[in-house]
Formats: sequence, C-alpha cells, structure tokens
Amino acid sequence: MRCFAVLMLIALLSAVSHAGPISSDVYEREAKVFEVFQKNFAAETDPGKKFELVKDAWKETFYFRAKVLPIATAMPGEQLDAFLIAMTSDPNSYYRITAANLLGKHGSEKCLPTLVKLAKEDVPSKRVEPGCCIVGTESARFNAIFALVQFAKRFPALADQITVEIRNLPTATDPEFKNERLDDVRLCALYQLTRDEKLLAPFYERLKSKNAEERRDGANVFGMCDLKAAPSELLAAMKDSEEKVRSTVAIILGKIADPKAVPLLIAAAADAKEDRGVRCNAVWSLGYMKAADATDLLKKLLDDPDPAVPANAAVALYRITGKKEKQFPEGYNAD
Repeated sequence: MRCFAVLMLIALLSAVSHAGPISSDVYEREAKVFEVFQKNFAAETDPGKKFELVKDAWKETFYFRAKVLPIATAMPGEQLDAFLIAMTSDPNSYYRITAANLLGKHGSEKCLPTLVKLAKEDVPSKRVEPGCCIVGTESARFNAIFALVQFAKRFPALADQITVEIRNLPTATDPEFKNERLDDVRLCALYQLTRDEKLLAPFYERLKSKNAEERRDGANVFGMCDLKAAPSELLAAMKDSEEKVRSTVAIILGKIADPKAVPLLIAAAADAKEDRGVRCNAVWSLGYMKAADATDLLKKLLDDPDPAVPANAAVALYRITGKKEKQFPEGYNAD
C-alpha cells in the first residue's frame, strides 16, 4: 500500500510541476500531493528513506518546496546536513541563500567546507521566491559569510580556523558582486569574531563624509556588526542634515538596542515637523527595543494626524505591552 502511495505522489508531482503564478486548481492539486507526502513521511520509520522522500519532493515546484522545507529542517543531523549541502547547488539563489542560513543554524561541523566554498565561489543567479516572480539576481556569499560567524559561535573550537578563512576570502572586485557589499560584510564578520575596533574604521569615515549617500551607507553597515553599544558618532547622526541618513540611523539604532538611543528615538518620533520616514522608523525601533519609557508617547501617537504614524505606534505598543489597540493593522504579524 505504501508503494502505491509513493507512486501516486510522484505521478501527482509530475503533473503539477510548473513556474509562474499559482492557480486555484493547481493549489488544490498540490494540497493533495502534500497530504500524500505527509502521510508517507509520517509512516516511514527509516531515517534514510524519510530523507529520500524529502529529496524527491524537493525537486518539484516552489509552492511545494515552501511546505517541505520545515519538515526537512526537522530531520536528524546527517540527513539534514546532506539535504542542505545539496541545496547549496540549487540553480535558484533563493534556496542557496536559505541553505547558507540554515547551515549556520543547524549544520554539523562537517558542513564547514561547504559554507567556506559558498562564501568564496557562489556566483549571482536569479532569485525566485515561492509564489513570486523573479525578485533579483544575487549570490549566497553574503549569507554564507555571516553563517560562518554563526558557525564559529556554535563551535568555538573552530573559531580561529573560521576567522582565518574569512580573512582569506577574495575581495569583491568582480562587478557581479558590486551590489552585495561583500568587502563590508567580510569586515563586519571579522569584527563579530575578533571585536577588533580597527576593522570598523572605514565605516566611521563614511559617517564623516560630505556625501549623504556615503553617510547613510556607513550607518547601515553598523547594523551588520552585532554591536553591543551604539557608537557616539552613530547617535550623533540622528541629527544629520539629511532625512535619508536620519531615517537609516533610526532603524540601525533599534537593531543595536542600546538604551542610550531611546531618548533620541523618542524625540524623533514625537517631532511633528520631522520626516514621516524618520518618525516611523524611530517608532519601529522603540517597539523593537520594547522601550517602556516610550509607552506614553506611543499612546499619544495613536491619534497623530499623519496617517502612517498611528499604525506604527500601535504595532510598537503591542510589542511593549502585548495589547492590540484599534489602530493595529489588521492581519499584521508583529511577533
């Protein structure tokens, strides 16, 4: 009976393999296919055969893959390693990026060479997300570099080796990688591993640039460094003359989550003359940081005349208090 079910699964899958927007009839067929897959997977007791079922299912459509992935990541170590390593060769960069992230979180020590290779050699290709059209062309190198940092934290005995591997990564001189900021990523990754302040010098220089784009870029890079405290130069950038710089800084300060930033973010959020983007980003950061000191202000902002502010304030309040106000956007997942 199980053999028949597996054959039916393969037949159904071959009938619905496609690209492009999903239609209701395709959705219904894939739901049936997935139901068969789940039954087969649950009934199978041999880890190796479970892995084969996942591998077979993975060859099919994006929509089906999105459902298979959580099941795959729950497989035992060796099977998961093999699955993720194979995924790093997928022609769609979306899945190579996903594989890099998952290897950083779940891969065993045996996966280190695969991550290093991905950080060194992956080349840009089309990124197609499940249920979407092409959303860009990129590589998995950015994600693989940060996955190596995660790997070093999970396996401290490998930290020195990983630090050397990241130092030896080729510089991103290839025009294909110009939008991926791989040299910045490399410095940020090394900083996370060594806490060597000298590595941040180029980013401080950008904050002092006369060019607003460079100042914004410098602020943005600090968000990738896993800082334990916000540098005074970054705090000062909340007073930058350019809105786009202040807007970026407001988000990055939230990611760093230094309590020293809370008064600056409260001031920006409260300023009715400030740019909408800056205010909303400041509100977002206050919620992300769960800054209780901002509660009274956020309640006032629920009635702000700018239509974008009340919804953001409601989300921030929910993150701080756990209570949803009437301005909370319906269907929004704030968790």
